[in-house]
Amino acid sequence: MKNYLALLLLCTAGLRAEIEFSGFFITSKEALFSLSDTETQRSSGWLKIGQSFGTYTLLSFDREQDVITLKQGERLLKIPLRESKV
Repeated sequence: MKNYLALLLLCTAGLRAEIEFSGFFITSKEALFSLSDTETQRSSGWLKIGQSFGTYTLLSFDREQDVITLKQGERLLKIPLRESKV
């Protein structure tokens, strides 16, 4: 039984993508956001609120905190902007 649980845990861990809030671009006419899947190194390109990247949908952006809210199924995720490495 322990071996089965360990195998199940390893399999499900591989299915969970790590999502990262990579950047944003805001003008007087629109706001665009970029997400990255750190597992596959895939980027979303520029997305607007309401658009999706994989299983994640962009719901809102808190400019004061630089946090984007995503929805994945019934789950809400608040993802802070990735820190600059400069």
